Amino acid sequence: MIIVAEHFAWLPMALFCAAPLAQVYLNWSKQSTKSISQWTVFLGLSGLLCSLLYDYFMWLPLAYRFMHPLILVAWTTLALQEYWYSGRSFVRSSLMYSYVFLFFAVSFALFWGQYYPLEVGCVMGWLFTILYAIFQVPQIIKNQKMQSVEGLSVWYVSMMGCASFADLGMAYWRLLPFPSVLNAVRGVLVYAIFLYQFNRFGRPTVK
Repeated sequence: MIIVAEHFAWLPMALFCAAPLAQVYLNWSKQSTKSISQWTVFLGLSGLLCSLLYDYFMWLPLAYRFMHPLILVAWTTLALQEYWYSGRSFVRSSLMYSYVFLFFAVSFALFWGQYYPLEVGCVMGWLFTILYAIFQVPQIIKNQKMQSVEGLSVWYVSMMGCASFADLGMAYWRLLPFPSVLNAVRGVLVYAIFLYQFNRFGRPTVK
């Protein structure tokens, strides 16, 4: 049963990797990221960096340890698009300072994790859970303020939602640490909110 669960873990990870790529493609086709919350991208990328340390120090299934770096690459591409398409020096400088700070914070955690792997792994797991609990809130708020989901890829939202359902099953089946279970529940609830916004604000962009 555990072996089957190990193989099943690749499904949500593949969806989590493909989802931001759908948004990357839509941003590229529109040559704009003005509808995408910069806070959502920053918090999402921060959570992924915490998840990498969480996976490494807590020795989660191979699918998580292998796919999370690829997912990080996809989200890094989103961050670079935010920087490139913004065209405003203030936005670009604030993004640069934010990510430099993030780099040093992760380096600090990685250093101490070599001496206290279990403790750092647990802290990173809960930070990952907290960041992922809130990272899509800025996008939800932005959609509400704009009264629109234009520029938000329906494929991105759908794949994130399906991945969360699969991850919830995986977390229960494999008996993953509690932060992983909470993250999966969060993903399902956020998916329901996005579905409401797509229905409330009109036809989504299918790309």
